[in-house]
Amino acid sequence: MTTHSVPHPGVAPFYRLVWRWHFYAGLVVAPFLVTLALTGLLIAHGEGLDNWRLPPPAPAAVGASTALSLQLQAAAQAVPGARVDTVQVPATPEEPVVFMLAGADGPLRVTINPATGAVHTVQAVSDTVVHLATAIHGTLLLGEVGDVILEVVAGLAIITVASGLWLWTLSGGGRHLSMGASRLARAGVRKIHAQLGLPLGLLLLFFLISGMAWTGVWGGRIVQAWGTFPAEKMAPAPLSGSAHASLNHGALKQQPWALEQTPLPLSGSAAGTEGIPQGVAVNLENVVAFARQAGFQGRFKVNLPRDHGGVFTISSNSMEGDSPSPTGDRTVHLDQHSGRVLADVRFADYGPGGRAMAVGIALHKGYLGLCNLVLDTLVCLSVVFMAVSGLVMWWRRRPSGRLGAPMIAAGYRGPVGATVITGLVCLAFPLTGLAVLLFIVLDRVLPPRWRRGTA
Repeated sequence: MTTHSVPHPGVAPFYRLVWRWHFYAGLVVAPFLVTLALTGLLIAHGEGLDNWRLPPPAPAAVGASTALSLQLQAAAQAVPGARVDTVQVPATPEEPVVFMLAGADGPLRVTINPATGAVHTVQAVSDTVVHLATAIHGTLLLGEVGDVILEVVAGLAIITVASGLWLWTLSGGGRHLSMGASRLARAGVRKIHAQLGLPLGLLLLFFLISGMAWTGVWGGRIVQAWGTFPAEKMAPAPLSGSAHASLNHGALKQQPWALEQTPLPLSGSAAGTEGIPQGVAVNLENVVAFARQAGFQGRFKVNLPRDHGGVFTISSNSMEGDSPSPTGDRTVHLDQHSGRVLADVRFADYGPGGRAMAVGIALHKGYLGLCNLVLDTLVCLSVVFMAVSGLVMWWRRRPSGRLGAPMIAAGYRGPVGATVITGLVCLAFPLTGLAVLLFIVLDRVLPPRWRRGTA
C-alpha cells in the first residue's frame, strides 16, 4: 500500500511481486485493523471506564462488612427471576462484591455495597464498555460469521506484516534505523510508515497470532483442541456434558484458554481429595473461606452450581486481570455436596500451548502492569496510524479509475522458495489460504483497466 524506492535491478521484479501482495492484503485489512485497534484500546481501559460510569458506593462505617450470604440474597432479589451464577470476590473488603446473574435477556452485573449489604448497581453486561468492545473485537457483532471474517483478516494481516518487513529489507531499510526522532518527525508519511513498520510489525505478529488462537477454526479446532487441558488429569470424578466455556458470560471469555474445551466434573461421587471439612456446610461463605485458606489471594471468582450435579468453581487468572502474573493462574472445582476438591489446575499443569496463551492473552489485553498497558496503548495507536497512512498513500497515488496495484513483469512468478513458504503459511492457516486463492483468481479475472496499476 506504500510507495517504495525500487532496490537493485536484480531484485526489482521480486520486490514488485512482494509489494503487490502487500498492497492487496493491506487494502483489505486496513479498516479491520483500525476497528481491532480501537476496540483493543477500549478493552484495555474498559474496566476503568465502566467503574467511572458507576455511582460511588454510599459512605458507611469503617470496617463494617455484611456477610456474603446476605449479599447473595440481596443480589438475587435485585432482579426477580434471574439466577446468580458467579460471584467476583474483591481484593479488599472495601471494594464491592460483584454478582453475575443469568437474566431472561442476558447476563446482568449486580454490585453490593459490602458495608451496608444494599444493592449498589444493576447493569446489563451487554451495556458495559468491556463487553461491547470485546464483542466487536471478537466477532464484529456478527456471531460465527464475524469470527470467520476476523480469522481471515488476521491471516491476511500476517501476510501484510511479513511482506512489509520483506520490502523493508529489500529496500535497505536498515540504513535508516539511526534516524533520530527529530528527523523522523520531519520525514514524510511514507518514511514514517516504513520505519515504524519494523518494530510495530514484530509486535503486531504477536497480537495477531495470540488473537487467532481464540478464533473458531484455526484456534478452536486446531490450536486450542491440541492445547486443551485433558480432563483425565482431574480426580476420577464423572464428567458433565458442559465444558468450562459454558461458565463465560456473553462475549466475555472468563475461563482460561487451556480449560475452555475441558469438560466440567460432576458433583455427587466419592471422588476428590479433602477440601471443606466434613460436617461444615458447603455454601458460598465457606467456599470463599476455603479459597482464602487454599492460597487464593487478591481478586478471584466463584461460579455457583447450576443444577444438582454442578460444582463450585473457584478461579483466578491473569487474562481477566484477577492475578498479577500468569504463573498464578489457578482453577479449583469443589463438589457441592461433600466439599471435596475434584480438580486443582494450575499454570504448571497446562501444556506448552496453554502456558503460552496464559501469558500471551494477558499481554495481549494489557493486564500485566502499567508498562504492559502503556505498550498496548502505543501499539493500538500505531496500528491506527499505519492503516490510515497506508490508505492515504494509496489514494493519493491511485491512477484515476484504477485500483492502482503495483505492476509486476508479465509472466513473473517469483522464487520457488517464496512460493513454498507462502504455501506452508496457507496450509497452516486454512482460511487465509482460501483468501489468498481468491485474490489470485480475482487478480486474473479483473478487467485489464482495473488490473493495470502503478509502474
